[in-house]
Parts: sequence; structure tokens; C-alpha cells
Amino acid sequence: MRILHVDDEQDFLEIAKVFLRKENDRFEITSTTSAREALNLLQEGDYDIVVADYAMPEMDGLELLEAIRKETDIPFILFTGKSREEVAINALNLGADRYLQKSHDIRTQYQMLAKVIAQEAERYRAVKERREAQLKLAKSEREKAVILDSSPFHILLQDLEHRVIWANRSAAESVGEAPEELVGRRCYVIWADRDTPCEGCPVRKSWNAGRPESSERGTPDGRWWLVTGAPVEDEEGNLVGAVEITLDITKQKRIERRRELLHSLLSHDVGNRIQIVQAALDLLKDTNLTENQAALVDKALAGVRRQADIIERVRMLRELDRDEGLASIDVAEVVNSVIADNSFHQTETGMDIVADLPNEKLMVYGGRLLRPLFSNLIENSLNHSQGSMVRITARTADSNVIVVVEDDGLGITSELREEILSTRFDDENRTSSGLGLYLVKEIAATYGGSIDIQESELGGTRVDVHLRKAS
Repeated sequence: MRILHVDDEQDFLEIAKVFLRKENDRFEITSTTSAREALNLLQEGDYDIVVADYAMPEMDGLELLEAIRKETDIPFILFTGKSREEVAINALNLGADRYLQKSHDIRTQYQMLAKVIAQEAERYRAVKERREAQLKLAKSEREKAVILDSSPFHILLQDLEHRVIWANRSAAESVGEAPEELVGRRCYVIWADRDTPCEGCPVRKSWNAGRPESSERGTPDGRWWLVTGAPVEDEEGNLVGAVEITLDITKQKRIERRRELLHSLLSHDVGNRIQIVQAALDLLKDTNLTENQAALVDKALAGVRRQADIIERVRMLRELDRDEGLASIDVAEVVNSVIADNSFHQTETGMDIVADLPNEKLMVYGGRLLRPLFSNLIENSLNHSQGSMVRITARTADSNVIVVVEDDGLGITSELREEILSTRFDDENRTSSGLGLYLVKEIAATYGGSIDIQESELGGTRVDVHLRKAS
């Protein structure tokens, strides 16, 4: 505790320092015989309290107090041998915290002074800390208000009766009002023009669930909103309200509807027409064609099949967002089933599928798209590798099951491999084979797994599928 003691008598200052340190060893006392020097010391140092005499030659205690109060509210004790009442009154009027009179009982005098110093310094420190905390809080509140008011989201705090306690600027502007005009009004009256809470209200759901809940809501003006409610509790853990955050998702909804329409056109309209073309070409092959005509028909059929394959894989990518969740699945059983389904392709391509899988079950976390994952891998090798063999092995490693599908064919370029493994599959490389491997990667990622593509020791392409081992 740092004390600045001012008195024009040096001997008195030295005695006071000894007695005060005996009373409280926390005291760090700086002494000066000059009031003007005391002002300089206050400018340069960080003191907790000032103790000053009244009668000093160049500047008395009251003048010193008046000068100090122009700069700071540090505690000030006037400690004087003068017992004049007007001095005490003037000191208190100028802002002195205590007025103590020197006495002939030295020990009692310094016991009292030490006690008063400690009390006033602690009181000042508490006030100072509280003021600093309030300033920090006010600054923090201003910063939060700026951030929240700058947000494009509609953000509001509401009580258990859905009355608005606070709303940001975006929320208020959505109904053409100022934030303070929303306070005290119920949210469902403001935004839905209702007399009761909205059906499926995410705020009420969050109160029941004890966690944030979200729902999408349409409004009569054709806009769509993602509304999220999060419960708010007080210091004792009692539910007192909720924060509601609303995001305008109209644009995303329009894009989603457009995507659904395009997907429908691609998978149904275009897909149906491709089937018609394929059937017509198959029938045309059965007619009396010249060798050149038959070759052209085969080329056309190959192109149609490639397009049908791409459409199917695009449809599969779309299904990734709709998978029903994870289950414990025997991946060895899935792979063996896919191999059996591709027996015709083996005969057609002249390639062998050699499977070396463990006899025990290989349980992994996956879903209904695990089968298309391995169908795409195996069919990729059969249809595009131009090799003679596909080899499939599996092993466990730590918390994963790794299924390896490799062939002895042509392999893929390093550029295409990097493109498939990147976060974005470039239009330039969107071949049927590349799209199939990209689909494999995306399905594996959906189930918390991954793939690794490298050159096989057989000479072709090797794909390692890492799937999470089920307990």
C-alpha cells in the first residue's frame, strides 16, 4: 500500500514512517517536505493515499488538497496539529476524506492514523476496481452492441413470455421500427401477427430440450427464414428466457428449388429419353446393318451408356444429403455382395475379381450408400482400367477398417488423382471414371472416413477406403 506523506518537518516524517511501518508492514511510505514536490510525485508515481499536514510554508494542506482534487480523487487525510474548526470544515468541503488531529500520545496517534489509512486506501481501491470493472463492462457492452447491430442476422433476447428484452438493428428494421420500440412486445405479435406463440416455435422447443433448436419458417411475403432458439439461464441455472437468431434463407431456398428442378429434369426427363435412345439403338443393332453402320451404333450406345452412368452418379451424389444416418454394417458382406452382382461384368470385360477378405466380420459405421461406394470402385476398374484383374483386400488398423481395391490396368494421372482428392472436382476432369472416384470419396467422408488413391504394385490404380470401425 503506497502512501505519500507530506509535512514540512523532516524529523516528524521520519518518526511517522517508523511508527506507521510498525503498525502495518504493508505500508510503503514516500515522504516529502514540499507540497509542490508532492504534486510532482503524484504525477510520476502510483499512490494509494495522501497524508498531509496543514501548516506548510509554500503551500498549505488545503491548497495542496485543492490542487490534487483538480486531477484525482485519491484519498486525502489532513493530519495536523491545528485544532481550528474552520480548517476541518474547509478540508472536508474541498474533498478531504478524513481530518485527524495530532496528539501528544504518540503511540495512540499513529495507531489511529494507520487504521484510517488502511480503511481509506482499501475503500478507494475497491471503488477504483469497481469503477474500472464498470468501464470495462460498458466498453464490452458497447462492443457487443456494435457487433450485434452490424450482424445481418435478426438477434433478440426474450423472456419466458416471449416479450422482447433486447433486439438488434436488423431485427427491428425487418419490421420498419427502431430496436427500442420492440422492447416489451411479444415476438409472435411483431413478426407473425398472432395472438399465441407460433406452431413449432424453436424457442419453446429449446426450452423443452435444454439446447438450441432450429426450424425453417415461411412468411406470407414469400420469404423463408431459419429461426434458431437457444435457452438462457441465470447464475443459479434457472431458465429466464432465450436468444432467438433468425437468418433470411430465401435465396438459398430458391437455389435449392432450382437445383431440385434441374435434378428432376436430369434424372427423370433426360434419363427417360436416354433410355428411349438406348432401346432404339439396341433394336437398330438387330437389323441388317453394314459393318460401318454397326460400328457407329456401338459408338453411340457407348456414349449413351456413359451419359446414363454419369446421371446415376450425379443422382447418387444428391442422395448423400439424404442418407438416414449411421449403422453398424459388415463391410465384408457388402463387398462380397457387390462382387457377386458384377459377375456379368467380369465375363463381359474378361477381368477377374480376386477377393482376399478375412473370414470374420468387418463391422464399420455406414449406411445404405456403402454398397454404391464399392460398386463404383469395382465397376470403375472393370469398365475403365483395361486391365486383367481386380484385387480386393481388407485389414484393420487402429480405429479403422481399410478396404483396398486395386487393378493392373492403365491407372490414372497424378493430376486427376489430386483433383479427386481435393475439395473441388474440376469441370475439366469430370469424366465418368473421375466422377465415380469422386463419388466414392464423398460417400466415405459422409460416414466419417476417407480414401487414398495411389499407384498399385499390380501396375494400375489402388484405392484405400478408410472406414470407422464399429464397436
